[in-house]
Amino acid sequence: MPSLVTPVALDLLTSWPTRRLLGLRDRLLCCEASLEQSDVQDASEIDPTISRFKDDLRWASLYDATLGILRTREHIPGGDARKLARQTRAQRRTGRGSGRQG
Repeated sequence: MPSLVTPVALDLLTSWPTRRLLGLRDRLLCCEASLEQSDVQDASEIDPTISRFKDDLRWASLYDATLGILRTREHIPGGDARKLARQTRAQRRTGRGSGRQG
């Protein structure tokens, strides 16, 4: 099912926690590209107060604002980056290379 996003005042977004902003970003990305590419049978069924398509100007401004705010937030590294950091710390502690000698 396509995503339906209720537009949010852009000044409100700055007070949202990062997790909520990421959820909004994910819902925005799940929106359909355009009405012409959707499976909507009757265009009159579409609620004009909801952003459903990426070609909607409200969608673009909300998406840009969401990304802009997320760029200012903390970054939590993913699994691969955390693994590399752990391995680097372990190598520094032991003073050895990456291979074990037996």
